[in-house]
Amino acid sequence: MRAELKSGLYKGWAWSMQEIERFSPRTKDRIVRQISRAHVAWYRRSPESSSAMAAPTLLFTVRGRKSGQLRTTPLFYMPDGNRFVVVGSYGGDHRHPQWYRNAMAEGEGTVEVAGDKTAVTAELASPAERAELWPRLLEIWPSYTDYEERQQSRQLPVVILTSR
Repeated sequence: MRAELKSGLYKGWAWSMQEIERFSPRTKDRIVRQISRAHVAWYRRSPESSSAMAAPTLLFTVRGRKSGQLRTTPLFYMPDGNRFVVVGSYGGDHRHPQWYRNAMAEGEGTVEVAGDKTAVTAELASPAERAELWPRLLEIWPSYTDYEERQQSRQLPVVILTSR
């Protein structure tokens, strides 16, 4: 599938989720959870799928801060040496995604890329790190600009997952 088509499909999905969010945040959250579960299952059955997505994709597993259960979320990422750089966009929602809130509370998790698992520490990028990483992240997923413009109530957090 051509990159422009993939990007357009994801933009359409994000827009649809924002429209649902306006009417029922709980409905949006349920839909996103179901899609994420399907995405995780597909990713694990076809590890090569990590490069077939619209952008490089990893699975991030972190313990839920309330439930204590392990939660796995597919995320676009940018490799950076022994680090994986991800963005807490939630498709441009005005709320932080749950994986981000859990990672900031827990401080560590596991990254899975193409079947290889790595223990990581999770840390919010400093303002200087974010300024350096942001243009490179936009090369991978230009829609982050649209997400920030759409919701304007928060700056999308850049999270650095460093191999332990």
